[in-house]
Amino acid sequence: MKTVEVLSDATNYVVVRTEGRRYPGLVVQGDRLREWLRLARAADATSIDLLADALAKSVEAYERVCGQAQLHADRQLGAITSRRTGEHI
Repeated sequence: MKTVEVLSDATNYVVVRTEGRRYPGLVVQGDRLREWLRLARAADATSIDLLADALAKSVEAYERVCGQAQLHADRQLGAITSRRTGEHI
């Protein structure tokens, strides 16, 4: 059985690191995930803005926790976003 290290248990921003993984992950509750999908599928400007804001807040919380744990996840996320969009979120 693998172990899970809880780095933050903040509501909507639970950050965990599982055994064997270099970087932690963000736990997303099912209702929140469903809401993000609804916003993405709506595809109107307001919904896209709301989705972008929600994702940005999640990334900010993730990076803050990783920074406190000295995990340098900002480099990891920066590399991912630059490959996909050419921009850092």
